[in-house]
Amino acid sequence: NCPHAFYHKNQWINPAPYGAYGGFSGAVSGSVSKEHQHAAASFFAFCTSAKKAMKYVIPDANNPETNFVPTGMDPYAKSMLEVEEWTSRGFDLNSTMEYKYAIESQLGSPNVVIDLRIPAAADFMATLDAVTTQYCNDTKYNTTVLSLGMIDEDPAYLVRKELTQRLTQEWRDIIANHDEGRNNKQGPTLLELYQRDRGVYQEKKKDDTQGRNNNNNKHSLSS
Repeated sequence: NCPHAFYHKNQWINPAPYGAYGGFSGAVSGSVSKEHQHAAASFFAFCTSAKKAMKYVIPDANNPETNFVPTGMDPYAKSMLEVEEWTSRGFDLNSTMEYKYAIESQLGSPNVVIDLRIPAAADFMATLDAVTTQYCNDTKYNTTVLSLGMIDEDPAYLVRKELTQRLTQEWRDIIANHDEGRNNKQGPTLLELYQRDRGVYQEKKKDDTQGRNNNNNKHSLSS
């Protein structure tokens, strides 16, 4: 059941665009001096000012050497997707429109996937990155294909299968290590934290089977 899937070239596709990092938040300790509080508030205002931050978000294609953005273009506010801001810096109109549409359509998708916000999230992503990189290298240079003697079968499929099994096991290890490391195993499991983060967690009902059995036994004995 995929209500947001669409039909394309004789098959159904259910896209789930990745929303990546969900944003930043800032806070100032109430125990520091007023001077430090005002300084921190001024810094937050600078960081959240779209007008001042624009030059750090949109590179100047006309003068790349004088306006170099190390991380590349990375808009984080709707105002930073104004087409005029890009074309005035030397970007092609059609390319800018396509870029704007790609971002807005993905973030506006009902299937959008946000980043993990649970303990061990960094471990999950680091493992995924490592496996994905290995897959790209192995299929590009055929290192795994040659070492395993994959000749008569689809080598890319077999590499994916092997790496998927490895990734599954490593993620299970991450989950087990977290759950084993809880204080006296009293805290929530990683699965519960993930379900709470996604808003789908349901409290488990206490099993009162034993109580009912005891009551039945008492009743049968008294009769």
